[in-house]
Amino acid sequence: DIAISETGRLIICDVFSVSVFDLDGNCLKKHNVMSAGLLFGKKYAGHGKIFAEKRVSKNGAPPLILVAFTPQVKQVGGYVLTCTSQKLYKEAGVFHESVTPDMWYTYSHGRSAAALSESYEIYLYDKNGGVEKAVKRDIKNPPLTAKERQFIIDTLITPWREVDQAMKNGLKKTIPPVKNLITGILLSKRKLFVCRARDDISVPSSPVPVDVFLLTGEFKGQIQLKSVPLHVTDNHFYFKKETDEGDILISKYNYAIHFKK
Repeated sequence: DIAISETGRLIICDVFSVSVFDLDGNCLKKHNVMSAGLLFGKKYAGHGKIFAEKRVSKNGAPPLILVAFTPQVKQVGGYVLTCTSQKLYKEAGVFHESVTPDMWYTYSHGRSAAALSESYEIYLYDKNGGVEKAVKRDIKNPPLTAKERQFIIDTLITPWREVDQAMKNGLKKTIPPVKNLITGILLSKRKLFVCRARDDISVPSSPVPVDVFLLTGEFKGQIQLKSVPLHVTDNHFYFKKETDEGDILISKYNYAIHFKK
């Protein structure tokens, strides 16, 4: 993860460390975070804190714990987000954003947000790492259609050369019967964007439905985007695209959202 801090520092999180640079590219500090154990998905959470996920086991279920810690690896809070579909977390072996359970979290302008993909419950955190608000909607996970299941098999399992047929058959059995409710979350200064699974994941060009909330938790409506944005501000969406030659393109779009009353 990369982020710009409130004091104008570039924060870079890699597998083993958290590094702090000035905007001229000079490394000012480097913190080894491996002493805290294996932490996944480290991201800057504002005010000198880093959010990460740590898989723990509790009563036979594998919840993900959101750990807020300083770069010196002093844990300042732990918030366990426990999956409701234990079987999905235990068995999911097919890595597709629409079906594989995951944790999503993001940061912007002093706030962080976190959510588990398989339930519609997003937590907003304040600068101290405490829960400021929970944003919820009573929506059930949409079923995975036979066409979508076959698409996953054809694109992710069948072409996999490193595994034998017996393992491929085993992976087919781990495909969940339902899709994730959330495939990504983003924060701007004034809004929370919640990306959901495409209506038909077998059509990669189909739009991504995105729910828009104010940071008070008020649901404003839904928009559709061509893909899950890489980054968002109050005025721009940023998207990532890979060309046929393997080059990565970052595109920036102006936007304005007008909801009907």
